[in-house]
Amino acid sequence: MSSNSLIISLAAADLGILLVYVPFYVAYEMLGLIWPFGEVLCKFVFSSTHICLYASLGTLVGVAIERYLVAFDFRVSKPKIIMGLISVWIVSLALSIPQMINLQLVKIDVEEFHADVEYVCELVWPDPMYERVLHPVDFVLFYLLPLMIISVLYVKISVMLRSAIKHSAPKRRFARQVQKAVYVLIVVVCVFGICNLPIYVLHLYRVFWSDHWLGVIDKNHWLFSVCAALYLLPHSANPIIYAILDRKFRKEALTVLKKCKPLSMPCKPWRFPCHKGREESPSEIPLELLPQSLPLNGQEEEQHLSGTRL
Repeated sequence: MSSNSLIISLAAADLGILLVYVPFYVAYEMLGLIWPFGEVLCKFVFSSTHICLYASLGTLVGVAIERYLVAFDFRVSKPKIIMGLISVWIVSLALSIPQMINLQLVKIDVEEFHADVEYVCELVWPDPMYERVLHPVDFVLFYLLPLMIISVLYVKISVMLRSAIKHSAPKRRFARQVQKAVYVLIVVVCVFGICNLPIYVLHLYRVFWSDHWLGVIDKNHWLFSVCAALYLLPHSANPIIYAILDRKFRKEALTVLKKCKPLSMPCKPWRFPCHKGREESPSEIPLELLPQSLPLNGQEEEQHLSGTRL
């Protein structure tokens, strides 16, 4: 199905943030915002994170448009959707280039750490006025406008589906299927809107009321970290939302896990040999026939979202 390409793109963007950004930023926070990883990783980690953030947002808008077209019986071919997704990732890459160029290691004095100099990874714009222009534009283009587009499309879809369920018996089953998918995506978008708003408000407050900002941060050191953690929360919450609300997603996820099981468990669980239909106990089996160790299931530990300084 064409929608699978959109879900894969969304999952790839979310996974990129969790794998590339979160581990480095957790270390960054634990080190007191000292960046010991060098300038190359400073540019790579933060700029690639922005690529994934923009791609995730663009894909969410693409999903809303695709659901709208499907609900109104317009079919979009898979090649067109793939070309659209490629365009989203190319635009995301282009949008991150200015940040990649201006991300720098800034030398600071840290006498309390018994060192001469240390570095932080920061965006250093040629002129402070850049931030006064870029942050409002960023807020409108990457928060308000996408939310407005998605909200309008989902409201139209919901109105149409209710009408179809109520008045059109032949389309009732199809309408209910689309309605379930739309409800899942509405939850995803609501989580995105609620979790992203604090960091945008904080950035605008920092840029336009810098004097008050310094006083607030001095008294509440945790504020920025909490808002930054909320900003990343949707990218870890999306799979959970799909797993809870979407039965089809659960079935497909279980199918994938079953296919991956032979990779994580190359050996079958040990079964003691039986004689005459009876399973022997370990004490009855010669030592040379016993396995040296039982295979264990490996389980990856989820990364903890600590925050971002985007």
